[in-house]
Amino acid sequence: MTQDTADIDIEGLLTYFGEDRVVHCKEIREDVKDRKPRKKIHIGIGALDTIVDGIEAGELISIGGPTKNGKTLLAQTLTRNIAEGGGKVLWFTFEVPVHQFLTQIPEVIGFYMPKTLVTKNLEWVFKRIAESKLKYGTDAVFIDNLHHLFDLAAMRNPNLDIGVVIRMLKRIAITLDVTIFILCHSRKPAESRGQLPEVSEWDLRDSSFIPQESDSTWMIQRKMDKETKKFTDRSFVKVCNHRRTGVMGAVVPLRKVGQMLEEDVTLC
Repeated sequence: MTQDTADIDIEGLLTYFGEDRVVHCKEIREDVKDRKPRKKIHIGIGALDTIVDGIEAGELISIGGPTKNGKTLLAQTLTRNIAEGGGKVLWFTFEVPVHQFLTQIPEVIGFYMPKTLVTKNLEWVFKRIAESKLKYGTDAVFIDNLHHLFDLAAMRNPNLDIGVVIRMLKRIAITLDVTIFILCHSRKPAESRGQLPEVSEWDLRDSSFIPQESDSTWMIQRKMDKETKKFTDRSFVKVCNHRRTGVMGAVVPLRKVGQMLEEDVTLC
């Protein structure tokens, strides 16, 4: 017996019968075969829905993109579509003032929000999601955005510490059986030959663990007019990776119609 194993209670382990004991996979298959499959919801953007095969409870989806390129607008569009399909949505709108946020989303769209917000407190977020799940049967949660969940200045190693936050969000999604969408800041892409380069998951700021630990990473980017160098009402969302379906790098063209985004079928 080595020094590392000297304190192990061998007799106790041989007779251990706790819920977390090690068993043959056949026993676990028997336990889970009668469970209901995780709830899946369609997100109402045809091609994107097909690519990701809807959203599934327990998933963490990161949405990134340059500033003013439509991250919040995409999330609001998904909120409308999920709500119209009968899903229950909870919003944490840290990035946009509440009164401004409410003017940007049609009144006919029903969703839930905390009465007041508490920043830099992930435990509080967990409790509010749990409350919403119990009271209203919440299916999807939108958090705008990641950097309001922690104090970046107090972090010794932001890359690793943000990775811990992302893993905790994933654990919350699984534990409470909800889908969590987390909006994330991205670096500003450098313009080249009058055009902006296509964004990728590695443009997300401060931590490589965001795309690594998320179940899926979506990047949204607006299109620029080559002549005027101004942004148009067209954009695209790129599914950089999707763990459940294995899709990588699929792109869906979008256009702004009124207060929402729709699939740009003229480019499909």
